[in-house]
Amino acid sequence: MTDEDSGELPSLQQFYMDSLRAGVSPESFWTMTLAEVSSVSNGLFFRDKMTWNHTSSQMALLANVNSSKNKKFEPKDFNPYTEKKKVPTRNDVRELKESFTKISWQKQQ
Repeated sequence: MTDEDSGELPSLQQFYMDSLRAGVSPESFWTMTLAEVSSVSNGLFFRDKMTWNHTSSQMALLANVNSSKNKKFEPKDFNPYTEKKKVPTRNDVRELKESFTKISWQKQQ
């Protein structure tokens, strides 16, 4: 478990808190090595994702049965682990255009 934003390893306290949130018991944390704790935490996280895949499928089925014909739900609408696509704003498009303009200007020189 590394801090993905900064690329640095977490402190022992942060590692401990993340492990507890993942479902590792305090007793297990202190009797296992850090590699074992990380492996168990990743396994619990994976199991939670799979459980949510199952639950969100059932929720979509139930919502589709009880909704109007025009509205269709998908499991990703109910799953907290699915990544929501960010809709680009005008500001995003402007920044992208400016960066391309800078790149093309640098290539011409």
